[in-house]
Amino acid sequence: MSRYNTYARQLDAAFKTARDEYAEAYSSLEQARQADTDAKAWRPNDNEEDERLRIATAGLELNKADAAFKIAEARIWPEFDAKCKELRKELEKDVQKNSLANPDAIDANALELLKSGALTVEDYYSFAERYESNATMLRVISKYALDASENADDSKDAVALRILSDNCKTGMGTVLRAWNELEGVASYCSGRGGSSRTAIDPTHI
Repeated sequence: MSRYNTYARQLDAAFKTARDEYAEAYSSLEQARQADTDAKAWRPNDNEEDERLRIATAGLELNKADAAFKIAEARIWPEFDAKCKELRKELEKDVQKNSLANPDAIDANALELLKSGALTVEDYYSFAERYESNATMLRVISKYALDASENADDSKDAVALRILSDNCKTGMGTVLRAWNELEGVASYCSGRGGSSRTAIDPTHI
């Protein structure tokens, strides 16, 4: 995804902003909870009126902090998810534009190796990684990987080659797969597991 690193950087910046806002809101809530607990603790020379006032004040602040946190929680991650979708759409357009077949992008030596029929499954995967930013070569690799899968003696090799062929045939599969992995990591680090719809655990951040 090297040529599309600008999208990864924007995703990283958006995540850090969301994470910091969320952590700040959660910290404020935790402080209010602690203050509420402290207000209820026994104090020497305490009188009933002071105690009631202290507890009521702390309770009010806790309610305010809890309401503020819920508002922040309901806003921050949906905004981040919307930004992810926006960036993905832009990335898809960019990748599609750069995925048009280009004869100048053909590596003649690699092509001869692909034609030779002497490559292993590992070789095909290594080629796909090497040419991950070359949409034309990925399409060529897809074609020969599919041909090789039909002639493979080992069923596991055949399956692996068909999977690789599917991933490479549009010339954009590896980039978007890498993006999906980045989104998954961001979602996990937000405390929502691998899905943006999973309940958030504030202590995970």
